[in-house]
Formats: sequence, structure tokens, C-alpha cells
Amino acid sequence: MACIAEILMTLAEHGKISLLFKQGHLKQLGAQINHVHPLKFLSTIFKDPELRDCMKKVADDYFKWRGFMEGLAPSLTKEADKGKLEKHLADFSKDIGISPDHIRKYFQNRDWESLIHSLMSFYD
Repeated sequence: MACIAEILMTLAEHGKISLLFKQGHLKQLGAQINHVHPLKFLSTIFKDPELRDCMKKVADDYFKWRGFMEGLAPSLTKEADKGKLEKHLADFSKDIGISPDHIRKYFQNRDWESLIHSLMSFYD
């Protein structure tokens, strides 16, 4: 989970030019967590107040947000296609302290960006 924290903190704390120089390292970190289920990835972020704040910083920057979602959305879709997402909804919701009813529609519609925005606003 340290890799997840490092990726998100790096994205949140560095500017675009600095991130270009860190791109290789970030890709290495991403490869190390490639096996992590996307809901476990998200629960790691949303259970930690510091990482939630980093997520908000990433979401506020179009460039960073696009890159983040280009990494996450296909993983969520792939798991949904395999039927391995909705069945984990209850556990994921419990893990992050949100009612499954609050986020079920995002799973059903495969609206991953709105899911992340909804999770961020829930903790405001």
C-alpha cells in the first residue's frame, strides 16, 4: 500500500514538468501494484485522510486527473466485465464507511469518474 500512497502523493505534490521527470518511476510503481484489485486501490485511498486530500488535488488538475483515470478506469471496467466488481460492492462500501446505496448507481452505469467525485464529496 506504500506504493499507492507514493503514487498519489507524488501526483498531488508535484507540477506537470516535475511529473514528466518522475514518469518512469511512477510507471514502475504502477507496475508493482498492477495486481491490486481496483476497489482495494480505492479503499486504500479513501480510508486515509491524507490520501483523500491528495486525491482532491489530483482531481483539481485536468492533466493529472486524466492520467489518473486513464490508469484506473480500464481496470475497473475490466473487473466489471468479469463480474468481479459488483459482488465486492458491499465489502468495499463497508471498508470505506459508505452505504452501498450511495455508490451502486456508479457501478451499474460504469461511471467511474462520478464514482470518484462522489467518494471525494462524501468525505467533505
